[in-house]
Amino acid sequence: MHRLFVAALCAAIVSLPIAVEAANFTGSWAVSGTLSTPDGSMTISPVCKFKQDDNRITGSCKGPSYLGSVEGAVDDKTIVWHWYGVAIQKDQEPNVTATFKGTLGSDGLIRGSWTDSLVEDASGIFTAQRVK
Repeated sequence: MHRLFVAALCAAIVSLPIAVEAANFTGSWAVSGTLSTPDGSMTISPVCKFKQDDNRITGSCKGPSYLGSVEGAVDDKTIVWHWYGVAIQKDQEPNVTATFKGTLGSDGLIRGSWTDSLVEDASGIFTAQRVK
């Protein structure tokens, strides 16, 4: 009888749902991305600094041509953020919104897709690595 009880207890424990903690994206991330357009492709390489409060992301990104604020959301290991970029250089378009959606992998990299408000019919991919 005792063995049956222990076996039933072990089976019950194993079948309990395990709470999965959402990924923590707080910190600096080096982003590397390519956007394919009808006229060719463009690359980006900003560093984004995120602060995560529950499922909300705030912060900023700065690249060679643009800098600006970030806002977004987290759902488990998925992150979506909007970068509201303002041109640093005079020859750049004055404002741009880039939207990124990625998933944090077991290797610690975020991989996903992104779009740019200045380039219609364009799609891109990116990778982001935490900066230590």
